[in-house]
Amino acid sequence: MKIFKTVAVISAVLLAACASVGTTRQQSSLMGYLYPDGQPQPQSTAVAAVKLPLRLGIMLAPTVDTQRSGYILTPRVNQPLSTGDQVAYLEQIAAEFRTSPEFKDVQVIPSSYVQEGGGFKNMDVLASMYSVDAIAVVSYDQLQTTDEGKDSFLYWTVLGAYVVDTEKNASTTFVDTAMFDVKSHKLLFHASGTSHSASTGTLANNSEEVRGASHQGFVDAFAAMATDISTNLKTFKDKLSGNDQFKITVTAPATGQ
Repeated sequence: MKIFKTVAVISAVLLAACASVGTTRQQSSLMGYLYPDGQPQPQSTAVAAVKLPLRLGIMLAPTVDTQRSGYILTPRVNQPLSTGDQVAYLEQIAAEFRTSPEFKDVQVIPSSYVQEGGGFKNMDVLASMYSVDAIAVVSYDQLQTTDEGKDSFLYWTVLGAYVVDTEKNASTTFVDTAMFDVKSHKLLFHASGTSHSASTGTLANNSEEVRGASHQGFVDAFAAMATDISTNLKTFKDKLSGNDQFKITVTAPATGQ
């Protein structure tokens, strides 16, 4: 009888291992926000007037529903960024822009005001609400895969031996910031960041491992993008001045500032 119990336990563990194979993807899509019909509109060839320093708004592109594939019978372990996480990451990006003399005011726009598929029409409304000249749209794409590892070991209990399989977890995160001039809808600035990690977990702790990898993936990717923003801001004004699609004027600060 004890042997049958042990076999049943081992079978249950192995079935659980098979059930956990699959992928998880979570996104917020810039293209889905700007072009909900999937048809980008050609940009105007007219020269856009840009006055520096800019008043900038920063927002997060709407989240796309999480997609999964494979035999996944375990509860969902990945969720889109929480409201607190969204604010924290956007503030991290805003802090980089605030260090540049080319921006005189930088505000974070709450996600509750961002309309799914709203496009430039929604962006224009937000720009009017927050009195900004440009809007930076932050988006992300995270793909996590979980597969059975090749290693296993026996864990002895009062019921007998448990076969504990390790699982291979890979997490890839990409984050992107695209800044647009409100009046012309032309791209002014772009920066991005990526992170990739791989780890192993047991059937008992794999959900926790995946959640941790998801969080760390965002932390690392946003840190990488912050560095890219800092680097690109050093040449921001020169690149705009050297682009014949823009006419740059610089407004002197008011007396006493």
